[in-house]
Amino acid sequence: MSTIRHSLVQRSGLPHVLVLAVGVLLAACGSTAPTSVESPSSQPVASSTLAPSVVPDRPTATPTTAPVQTPGATEAATPTSTASAHVVTTTHVVVAGDTLSGLAERTGLSIEQLLAANPQVTDRSLIRVGDRLTIPIGLLPIASATLVLPPLPVEIAGLGGCAQGAVAFNGGSAFPRGASRDWWDSTWIEDVVRVDVDHDGTTEIVAIIMCQPTQGSEGQVLVFRPRPDGGFETIGSVVRQAWPSAMDREAIWRVFGIDRGPGGQIRVHVGDYGSTLPGPYLIYGTYQTRTYGWNGRAFVQTAGSRTFLVPAGAVKLTITKSRASETTPGNGSGHTVVTVTIRNDGTTAVDDVSVFLGQDSPPVCLGPRGDEDHVCTVRHLERGATASVRFGGEGSVEVRIGDQKYVIEG
Repeated sequence: MSTIRHSLVQRSGLPHVLVLAVGVLLAACGSTAPTSVESPSSQPVASSTLAPSVVPDRPTATPTTAPVQTPGATEAATPTSTASAHVVTTTHVVVAGDTLSGLAERTGLSIEQLLAANPQVTDRSLIRVGDRLTIPIGLLPIASATLVLPPLPVEIAGLGGCAQGAVAFNGGSAFPRGASRDWWDSTWIEDVVRVDVDHDGTTEIVAIIMCQPTQGSEGQVLVFRPRPDGGFETIGSVVRQAWPSAMDREAIWRVFGIDRGPGGQIRVHVGDYGSTLPGPYLIYGTYQTRTYGWNGRAFVQTAGSRTFLVPAGAVKLTITKSRASETTPGNGSGHTVVTVTIRNDGTTAVDDVSVFLGQDSPPVCLGPRGDEDHVCTVRHLERGATASVRFGGEGSVEVRIGDQKYVIEG
């Protein structure tokens, strides 16, 4: 399971209905900087090479490589001593089916490395659902490699801070030449998973690489093939996180995590909001899982929604809102109840309709309620049928169909 997917991310974030200026500011600050721990002196840090890639769903160039770097060969690059090196870590919240051996196999870490980073685990055969485990990504060979990073969009590169070209990583993070060596200027590996994307019997490394340029964050999912000499070459780019100021309603503002998909595919968890709040909380934006596979030239999407918005003309709903005052039994106090009525005026039935009222503190759904207190659901709506949901308060009507936004006309 991904260390930063919806059940595994720290829960703080941005309500969907905040004013645009606040939304962009919080989106810009949404990507959490890497935490660090001291690297155990007994753990050697390998030096290797990495190369990234280009825009998603477009043919990639010939795999690129960079010369293998030796410790001290590049300024502020590879660690001079293992004992003083810091390693990027991430937190994994244990879910049903997780095992230490499975986490080790997923990431490429050893069970001993996981146990050393988690002294609270006294029985390697026993971890419990809800346990929080530290995953020392920075101990992986790829985390102390020279990575050839692709150029960034103009609006990012113009700010400075984000590294590109051949960049030497140390324990999972890197700083551009002349940067202040503060997390604000850093580039880091946020998550990794091993997948045999080209079905040759050897696992490749899928990585989320993040950058923090002044304000805001830029991230991309890249795939690398280990080389016999200990370096890496790029296979391609899976998806790129957009710069939040783009204001594109279809832009991926946040890559939340990565997972293995079936048959050597990659599942990428994405959202159209920049906060680190986990995806199932619909009131903060639209969260999706999109699956990508390698076709021999590029990574192309094979499953999942391709847009955050319901395609125009695919569904036609008529939505009305009414309000009334009701008295609370027992104390006689009054409160506002909002009823949202949805009529399916389209040509086909509609499933999985979610409704909430957007505001800073969204009102509670009075029924029928879904998985979240603030979200009402209509599981199935036949052609020509009508359904109503009720809320204990005011707010602007927001509608999702599955994992896509429905644009309400007018």
